[in-house]
Amino acid sequence: MNATSGNRKPRLDHLLTERGLAESASQAQRLIMAGLVYV
Repeated sequence: MNATSGNRKPRLDHLLTERGLAESASQAQRLIMAGLVYV
């Protein structure tokens, strides 16, 4: 199953960027991978 088919959830890295918690999507991805983001 394709991850984008029927999945309308926003990406976490994009949400962090939109909310000003990360300067870029790549920085947000690094924060997520480092385990520094809690949901």
